[in-house]
Amino acid sequence: MKKLLSLAVITCSVILLAGCGSKKADVSDTTTDTTVPAVTAINGKKVDASKAQCLQLVTYGMKVALAQTKWDTVTATKLANEAMEMEKKLNLDNVEYETVCGKYMTDAAFVQEVQNQVKELQK
Repeated sequence: MKKLLSLAVITCSVILLAGCGSKKADVSDTTTDTTVPAVTAINGKKVDASKAQCLQLVTYGMKVALAQTKWDTVTATKLANEAMEMEKKLNLDNVEYETVCGKYMTDAAFVQEVQNQVKELQK
């Protein structure tokens, strides 16, 4: 869970920095596939998390961070527990998400998707 919160803090920083620029990225397709495909490990080897799974994890982190800024500890705790359940499931399914999701955080299109998710959360 600490890693998820760290990822959320890093994401917030990236979003704030990216949002401060005067030039906006042109994103023609802002739809996000929120379905998470079933992933099964083959021969006990880890499989990479999908982009949708990483987006969902980062979004959980953002929701927790936003709830904490509003001092809404009940919601923050509930969301943190949901995120931990997702992490447990990924671990049980032998899905590598920490490294993979970290790589997505350097992808401008992924960060743009996160920004769109945050805008939706703030409405």
